[in-house]
Amino acid sequence: MVVTASPGVRDYIDDGVTGLVVPPADSAALSGALTWALDPANRERAREIAQAAAGAARARFSQESYSRHMLGAVDLA
Repeated sequence: MVVTASPGVRDYIDDGVTGLVVPPADSAALSGALTWALDPANRERAREIAQAAAGAARARFSQESYSRHMLGAVDLA
């Protein structure tokens, strides 16, 4: 749920929606994000982010999506 902003991360993670993205090599930002995520006061919002992430992963990496992309690659070949 908490990741650093390395190349490609934002292709998969929508900051504040499907995860928390922090700058690379920023230990204060990482600590702050983890503290926020583990704070009982934020439990419901953290749960919403986790559920959104799970839904996005299921949609993006479903068998149907995989098949559609594979068939598209075959068509291009």
